[in-house]
Amino acid sequence: FVLCAIVLCGHSTDAVNYSEFTSILDDLVTPQHYDSRLRPGFGAETLHVGVDILVDSLGPISETDMTFRLDCNLRQHWTDERLSFDASHIQGDTITLSHEFLKGMWLPDLFFPDSMMAQKHNVMNPNALLRLSPSGEVLYSARVTVIANCPMDLKYFPMDKQKCSLMIECYGYTSSDMLLYWNADDSIPGLRVLDNITTAQFRIGDVRLMNYFLIFSTGNFSHLEAQFEFERNMMFFVFECYLPATLIVILSWLTFWVNRDSTPARASLAITTVLTMITLI
Repeated sequence: FVLCAIVLCGHSTDAVNYSEFTSILDDLVTPQHYDSRLRPGFGAETLHVGVDILVDSLGPISETDMTFRLDCNLRQHWTDERLSFDASHIQGDTITLSHEFLKGMWLPDLFFPDSMMAQKHNVMNPNALLRLSPSGEVLYSARVTVIANCPMDLKYFPMDKQKCSLMIECYGYTSSDMLLYWNADDSIPGLRVLDNITTAQFRIGDVRLMNYFLIFSTGNFSHLEAQFEFERNMMFFVFECYLPATLIVILSWLTFWVNRDSTPARASLAITTVLTMITLI
């Protein structure tokens, strides 16, 4: 009987805590106390938004379209004091919430200015992570695929090096309202590429992170840039293009040893050589 009473009391306490915190979350974003149309600190100090990226996949890198593709986890950090709550209601430093909570929140208006295509992943559910701390610190992470523009100089192909940039910018908020920065320190880089990522044609070199402002007729905007350096793998083209082409040219020389009266044989060998070269090109 005593054991049953303890179990029932435990379930009752959990239910009370659950209902209490549900009520707290509802109150955080209720229209009477929270206006998602206004940024945190509206009318006061500038909001600082930290950004860091984990690259899951890189490539293909297309010389034809002058583009490159990457899949990444885009993480944003900021503080919204309107979302602060009593720390006694949670265990630990933060609480992880469903993506449904995002619908009632203010979110930074980041975009990729040089992207040809960008999309969030929604299989099986929206791939989004939301964490809140009692002080109102927010971590919002989303899985994103970006195909970005990458102008290339192919003058030294196939011994060339290319630099492709992923750019992130505030769309509507000027630098007086919101500033972007790379969320990095000595132990955690602002952008990290997984060690197992490789491409057939390129070797991935250093990644340079930059932070600056862009001036438009509508104002000054905070801008982040991650510049990737790609060094072309020359041996890939040696084995895929140069070596087969050399062997085919040597094979075409056999026509000089074929009897000049054997016209079908000479023609067949010449046509086969030409068609093979066209296929390689």
